[in-house]
Order: sequence, then structure tokens, then C-alpha cells
Amino acid sequence: MQEQNRTFSTFLHRTDHLASVLKCQIGDLPEVLGVGRRTLFAGRKTDTEVSAKTWHKLEAAERAAGIGVDPEPEEDDPPCHSVPDDLHDRIARMETLLLRIAEKLDIPIEP
Repeated sequence: MQEQNRTFSTFLHRTDHLASVLKCQIGDLPEVLGVGRRTLFAGRKTDTEVSAKTWHKLEAAERAAGIGVDPEPEEDDPPCHSVPDDLHDRIARMETLLLRIAEKLDIPIEP
């Protein structure tokens, strides 16, 4: 991702868009992203720098939601060759959250 795209306004816009696509509230995103509430809301403010790890989690959530993002890593970001130990737990939490949202919106889920 290009350096100029890693601004608070981009993070704000992209988290708003992700919540819109998932049809959930911003307050539900920490569970979806696998970050703390403080991390999410601090990143949405102008005076806080969003870490590379948080950007990667946002990009992963966007891909899972079907949102197209630029997969090109930044030059100074180390390559990620390992899968986090809690990845399966995060995916399970995300699936549970999406099912709850679909149920609240009366959206039928096909197996």
C-alpha cells in the first residue's frame, strides 16, 4: 500500500466502509478486526498513527468482506510469512458476528 494512503482519513473512511459493507456498527469492528476498541478508535483520530499490524488486519477484513484493496506491501513493512496462532479464532468470531448481523437484518443464510 502506498505511504500516502496510510492516513487517519483513509483509515476512517475504510473502517466506515467496512462497517457499511458488513452492515454493522463501528463499535462491532474491533471484534471483526481482532484489535482492541482503543486501537480502532484511536486510529480514527487525526493525532494517532495507525500501526502496520492494524493496517494489515484491516486489509484482511476487507478482503474477507469482498472489498478490493491494493495487496502491494509497503517496502519497509516486513513480509508476513506466518499465520497468527489465533487466526482460526478470529475467523470463527467474524463468522459468528456476521451470522448475528444477518439474523438481525432477516437475511437468509444459505449453507
